[in-house]
Formats: sequence, structure tokens, C-alpha cells
Amino acid sequence: MARKIFRVFETIIFIVMIIIIILCCIYIVKRKIDKENPTKMLGHYTFVVISDSMYNPEYKESISRGDMVFVKPRKNAEYQVGMIVAYQKPGDSKPTTHQIIARNGDMVITKGINANNDPDPEFDVNYIIGEVTSVWRGYSKTVNWIKSPIGIVTIALIGFILIEGLNLIDKYLKKVEGKTTSNKEEVEQNK
Repeated sequence: MARKIFRVFETIIFIVMIIIIILCCIYIVKRKIDKENPTKMLGHYTFVVISDSMYNPEYKESISRGDMVFVKPRKNAEYQVGMIVAYQKPGDSKPTTHQIIARNGDMVITKGINANNDPDPEFDVNYIIGEVTSVWRGYSKTVNWIKSPIGIVTIALIGFILIEGLNLIDKYLKKVEGKTTSNKEEVEQNK
């Protein structure tokens, strides 16, 4: 019984790993095909913040350079004052993440929350890519650590330990199951 539960657990881990690998491959292919436009996965765009215009330690919504933002597209009418959004106007090489501070019809004004920022020029709401729904704080630090020699070795060790650990557990359960079966056979023979 324990071995069956272990097999189910092992299968679930394998399926989750395959799904993650497939999603990463889809993202990479989509990114390579259309380098000019943001890549959308599972209903969200992702961007890495490259400036500190949204960093202010006094605000809960503060976003630091190197954080990854997850951006969900909304209908134009849903963008309201106070929302943090990503937008890209014609001629901009990269999207900008700022907070909407004013809206007049289809025109919006945004501003970074950093005390040094002035409001951005007014622009059409159609240039908004979406609302920032969540932030992966320290994303760039994580990526840099993974790329470092110690990160590579650590990831490889975790993979090795996971695979070998599952094999050792499987062998142990086979051994226990074998003893249980032979004990049952002995009891049957003694009757």
C-alpha cells in the first residue's frame, strides 16, 4: 500500500516537472518568434523592472529595479486612478510600469511613486498593456544566483538528491513489501 502511494506521489512530481518544462519551452518559442511584442503566458505578461521610478519604501506598492511584474490585460474602461499599469507608447523601446494618477475619458496620466518623478505626459489608454497584479521581488537576484557557479552546483545537487532519494525510497518499499509477502507466506505454511 505504501508503495502505491509512493508511486502516485512520484507520478505527480514527474507530471508537474513535465508541465513546467513544456510551459518554459512554449514561452521561449513564443519569445523567439515575436521579439518585438510582449509575450503572454497563462493570461499574463511578464516584465523585469529596469529603473527605480516605482521604488519608494514608504509605499506598499513599491517595486524595485530587478523585480519581475506580472501584468494582466483589462478592458480600457477598467483602468482607474491608483492602478499600477504597464504601458508602451509608440517609439518606446520598452514598456514602462507606473501608477495612474489621472484619467480624463480615454486619456491617462501616470507617474512613478519615487519622490523624484514628475508626471508622465498624457497618453491614450489604448497603450496600456495591463494592470500589475503581482510582483516577484528579487527576481534578478534569484536569476543571478542560479547563473552563478554555486547556484548551478546547488540546482544540480537538488536534482540528483531528488532522483536518488526517490530511487532509495522505492528500493526500501520494495524490500519492506517483499518481507511482508514472505511473512504472510510463512504464516500460511504454518497453518
